[in-house]
Amino acid sequence: VDGRENIYVWGNDRNMQAKLPDDIYNHGNIVQIEAGYQMTLAVTDQNYVFTWGNENLNDTYADAESSFQGKVVKVAATNDSAIGLTVDGEVVHVGLAEKAISNIPAEALTGVVDIAAANQNVAALKEDGTVLVWGNASKGEQNIPEFSSKPVKIYGGSYHYVALLEDGSVTAW
Repeated sequence: VDGRENIYVWGNDRNMQAKLPDDIYNHGNIVQIEAGYQMTLAVTDQNYVFTWGNENLNDTYADAESSFQGKVVKVAATNDSAIGLTVDGEVVHVGLAEKAISNIPAEALTGVVDIAAANQNVAALKEDGTVLVWGNASKGEQNIPEFSSKPVKIYGGSYHYVALLEDGSVTAW
């Protein structure tokens, strides 16, 4: 089984949101699917990223020859672009043009264990529990609270983030 029977796509296909890339099955099984605005991203178990949907509105480009291919373990999508987390704990931009999220801070180039995205910004969780937020954070997404214990996972919504903490509690901002 190559996994084709397990992927279902539905909804408006006006911008090819329901057309899977032809070579998606040539690079392993899909282990993550991430929805963006009129686009979808997928990561395979061979660490390849695939994108499909509205290419006019989204700064994503996951050509099989991109420098990040074969290295990405997770992706996160804003409303118009995306980042990836590599096997080496580095955050990479999964796109072509210069967007606010592509200005990745130097602190996010090593030691990152998780990533998430909100509407117009992204967050990285470092090994030591530090959370970094960059991009257009106009609704207070960059106002990271003090945590009662170390964050171990991070999740993004439209204008907020949620962190799962080591003690099992959650914090949202």
